[in-house]
Amino acid sequence: MPVILGIVVGLQTEVRLLRRRNLGLTAISGATAAGAARAASELVTAGVTHLLSFGLAAGLDPTLEAGRLLLPAEVVEGARRHPTDPALRGWLGDGASGPLLHSDRLVAAPAEKAALRRSSGCIALDMESGAVARAAAAAGLPF
Repeated sequence: MPVILGIVVGLQTEVRLLRRRNLGLTAISGATAAGAARAASELVTAGVTHLLSFGLAAGLDPTLEAGRLLLPAEVVEGARRHPTDPALRGWLGDGASGPLLHSDRLVAAPAEKAALRRSSGCIALDMESGAVARAAAAAGLPF
């Protein structure tokens, strides 16, 4: 069975990064969990075989350099932990593998980021990955 990658992005600017590589079908979430759930659902309906959340994340780990590729082994959403597909991570390449925190709101203040790092152990956060992980699980697709 061929791999048809469905990629949820937060913003139009992130789509432009992906179109250069032609990696799969994309849908824009508008950088919200509700939008990510809708976008993932559209991609599942379109027949994708794998779901990916792609975009710019807020760094929580101060040792993580800006622009570093993140390929987290799991996404933390409240008390839930969503494992990511090791085969898909391997296909995407080499990146930081620490956990990614899902947030339903924008977190910009350095002090709040530091507190989230201490309380969660996550290296970065975004506003879409938790919803995409839930959609992938509901559809039985690798994430």
